[in-house]
Amino acid sequence: MLAQVYLTLANEPGRDAPALGIFALVAGFALFALGAFGHSANDDSADALAGLNIRGMGAAAGKMTPANVGALGVGLITMATLAFRLLSGSESGWDMLLWLVAICAFAVPFIPRSNVYARLRLSVPRRYFADIAIVLALVGVFVGLNTHDLTDWYYSAIGDEYAFYGIATDILENGVTRPFSQDGVYNHHPYLSSVYQAAVMWVFNEEHFWWKFSSVLSGALAIPGIYALGYVLGGRKAAIVSAVLFSFSHYIFVHAHVGYNNLGSVPIAVWSIALFVLGLRKGNASLLYAAGIIAGLGFYTHYSARAVVPILLIFGLTAFKPRDLLRLFPVVLGFAMAFLPTFLVEREAVFTRMFSQAAGGYAESVSGQFGERIFGNIKNNLFAFNYNPDVHTWVSGALLDPVSAVL
Repeated sequence: MLAQVYLTLANEPGRDAPALGIFALVAGFALFALGAFGHSANDDSADALAGLNIRGMGAAAGKMTPANVGALGVGLITMATLAFRLLSGSESGWDMLLWLVAICAFAVPFIPRSNVYARLRLSVPRRYFADIAIVLALVGVFVGLNTHDLTDWYYSAIGDEYAFYGIATDILENGVTRPFSQDGVYNHHPYLSSVYQAAVMWVFNEEHFWWKFSSVLSGALAIPGIYALGYVLGGRKAAIVSAVLFSFSHYIFVHAHVGYNNLGSVPIAVWSIALFVLGLRKGNASLLYAAGIIAGLGFYTHYSARAVVPILLIFGLTAFKPRDLLRLFPVVLGFAMAFLPTFLVEREAVFTRMFSQAAGGYAESVSGQFGERIFGNIKNNLFAFNYNPDVHTWVSGALLDPVSAVL
């Protein structure tokens, strides 16, 4: 804590973090790691991984009842139809309906019959009422703080974000075309990220305010996922701290005030990891399937959302034995269902455009030498939560800014 306060007070634009602060911060993390070693997670097990309840492939998919077989048949037919249409050059927005039907059909075998027939109404245990109230309060405060000045002149200085507004209004006027294409804003951003902005405007109003509100909504949607992930991994206190720090982050506030699609990657990453962890802890194949779908949806918003795929992959390869990896097939299936349409449309461009946005993807005259940029990113990211010398449009300072530090 003392290191955090010292680094916050010492933060200066363009100046490297002081060595004393770095040493104190590293020492603090080391002491915390030693104190936390051997403590259990929120599943009351001595070993966090021992609490993972992953069933075998047959049990996870359920019995092949006539309903399940029929659902799989519908999914295969609709997905094959969609693939044929996309490979034939279809650009119709109605292809999204086939996509949705296929995703829902493949989900049917993962849903336990008891959940369908025995529980026709949603019941929430009373012990979670306080958590629901906390999440709703944080969402309300976040939305309130970011909407009162959403259209202020101060946040209209850049201007290049209005290309997003132009395509969103064009979708409202002319409908959806090429839904799985990456040739959206500036022929660079995935088209569906603009469909999301247009959908928010269609629900509320076509005004400029509601276009920007789509960014606020993206941030708000991530808060429950962060709380759920913190609760599962560390309990209610960890959940509250995590959600509060996110809800009052000045960097999140900045992107909530502009019409870019950057914040669209945040709920994708958060909910994919949260559902993945919940699915593992509960042995729930439907949650794992949903986690895979959401991870695949990262290919339809800002490129940074795709980072969740290697995160889940690395976790699976390091946490489980090879034979246990087959039990994670619902995640793989969900990801494939979401990812396949854009791959059929864009093919190798799905990867080439993605890598062009990574370090080294730009010309060295623009971004500097590849090695220097990698080294600079490593140096900045190691202490970004506590010390950040960079100054950006509308915002500066560490990710864990003084307001969040106080909270």
